Amino acid sequence: MIKFTSFENPLPYIYIENLYTDLELKKIWCELDYYQSNGDVFLSSNINAAEDTNGNVLTTKKSVFLDDMFYQRRMSSILTLNRKVFDNNIICFNSKNWYFKKFWPDRDSTLVSYYENQDVYHPHADNTVVTMITWLYKEPKKFIGGQFSFPDHGLSFECKNNHAIAFPGAAVHAVNPVIMDNEDCGKGLGRYSISQFLSYKI
Repeated sequence: MIKFTSFENPLPYIYIENLYTDLELKKIWCELDYYQSNGDVFLSSNINAAEDTNGNVLTTKKSVFLDDMFYQRRMSSILTLNRKVFDNNIICFNSKNWYFKKFWPDRDSTLVSYYENQDVYHPHADNTVVTMITWLYKEPKKFIGGQFSFPDHGLSFECKNNHAIAFPGAAVHAVNPVIMDNEDCGKGLGRYSISQFLSYKI
């Protein structure tokens, strides 16, 4: 059963457990497995495109924006199922948290990312009002590390399957290196994340 908890200190965020049902996860994994089997999906994305103001590479993960792939949202299980974040006050109009209390975005995009051995995302901020990230991996877990953190606030979260966090996009956040055995690499056994970037039209 889905469970979400709101926090306000040291920064506002919502931590969500068991976001997707078993049936929803089955549909999501069918889509992720297809991306993994078709190397052109992840490899065609702008790997290493994220840079800081000095031109330093921030991440080594592979990723793809699903909105660029699907003209119709209903053709993607991920783009269809991630609409649930707008339901049940999970994020929008979350009365338990001042930051999300009257939040209702009219623009969002979805990024699927995959981390394998030594992949990392150094501290950075997003150009969003709210970012929500869901963590997924195949069980049993074949990697260590990959913790998500807010380094400026001393907060760190273990990468737990089917858990998610929503937070102000301007909050600096990072992903620790993912460590895997070489024999497990290239098989889709690493760390997936589904990032939803929520904001308002200007």
